Amino acid sequence: MVDFSGQFKELPFRGGIDNRREKALLNFGDFSRIQNMRPRHDGFEQRKGQIEKNTVGDASTEILTMFQFSKGNITEIKLYAQYADGSVQLATDNPPTVTTGAFGTDKLAAISGALPASWDQIDDTVIFSDGVRQHQLNGGSTGQIVKFIVYTGTVAIPNIPDEGNDFTREVRDGDATSVAILDSLDTLANFDAIFIKTKIRANGFNFTLNGAKVNGNTSVLTVSYKSASGWTAVSGLSDGTSSGGNTMAQTGSITWTYPTDEVDTFLFGESGFWIRLTVSAALDSEVEISTVTFESDFHALQNVFSGVLPNAIEVFLLENSNNDIVLQRWATGLTKTSGISEASDGTVWLVDSGVEGSADIFHKNADGTAVTSFDISSTTSDADAAVPLGIAVDPNDGSLWICTRNTGSTAGHIFHVSVTGTLTAKIAATTFDSAAQNLQGVDVDPSDELFGLWITILTECTILKPMGH
Repeated sequence: MVDFSGQFKELPFRGGIDNRREKALLNFGDFSRIQNMRPRHDGFEQRKGQIEKNTVGDASTEILTMFQFSKGNITEIKLYAQYADGSVQLATDNPPTVTTGAFGTDKLAAISGALPASWDQIDDTVIFSDGVRQHQLNGGSTGQIVKFIVYTGTVAIPNIPDEGNDFTREVRDGDATSVAILDSLDTLANFDAIFIKTKIRANGFNFTLNGAKVNGNTSVLTVSYKSASGWTAVSGLSDGTSSGGNTMAQTGSITWTYPTDEVDTFLFGESGFWIRLTVSAALDSEVEISTVTFESDFHALQNVFSGVLPNAIEVFLLENSNNDIVLQRWATGLTKTSGISEASDGTVWLVDSGVEGSADIFHKNADGTAVTSFDISSTTSDADAAVPLGIAVDPNDGSLWICTRNTGSTAGHIFHVSVTGTLTAKIAATTFDSAAQNLQGVDVDPSDELFGLWITILTECTILKPMGH
């Protein structure tokens, strides 16, 4: 056994425990238990504290932790206490006010096994973890919104809108003279709505209306959130801006019950929690809002899409039939579909590059039923057309432009043929680039008076547009 005797130097305890000065001001060998310091002219002093916070205690449980939530961007202070039974209460009054009665009201219910909580605050948001529940977030009662968009359209609002009047700065800057304009905001059926984004889930908004410019028309507000099934009306809605049946008639708070199935969504180029506000009838000709903040209570941390869109790996054809979105998806029946192009009549042309010596150009209806097919190397009597890779329908006359890969020592080509495969023209890839071998794709530019071709040269990973074919 190792003998450590004599290896430790005793530190004499002298001067007792200093209850006034913080440790940086102590002499060597002195001790301090100061934890709650206030800066003074000649150093730091401990805050005096508060002997009594509330006149009625809770005899059934004790306080484990406390946290004071103090915002930086907006003036808001809240005091929370975590109890031994796992519950969390919000103080009725902030210190130094002494509350007559109990400490406050429950914000999180009791739960067994809770540990003394870890508290933190990031970007005016409380983060609470007790070792049992999912981490909890709370933005307080006056959180800053992220986006405020007023959408006034002439057609149905798309699933991912990107146009609208952005009044975010006006409702966040605290300047009563800069306002969001809701003049004559119409119904959802007439393609109008307000979209508000928050960084965490909200259960209310605080609206400050601009003086006399309020709504005098009878109109009822609907608040909707995004669920997996689409836009869904909230429950427990209370519209504090309504007066006499007129929403947006006065300054007030709009609150609702937290939904259990709310999800983030991607709108106006941003991902987050979006709330949609719509009205049952058009608002007055002059309605202005100077300030909007959001309300939030404790709720579970939730993953949110970053907003960075990945590259597409599959494409489906959508068509609007009787205002219903219909998905067109069918098996091509081909060995290796390497190209597709749509004709002006809605039919499609496809290239099968998988089997040589058999039909490789296919014409199909939009539902996948066959129209016709042919083998381009046979119809053109040209071995250079053995392996087609890309196809484009010429909008000028409906003829076909087909590009092929190289065969042996011969570079790839572009064949211009009729809808039956009759050869009209043949162009070598080297015409566009002396180093070109394989042509991966071809398209026709209908905006060009001469119908120029866009050609993808595989080996160079470049796109060329020769003119005047």
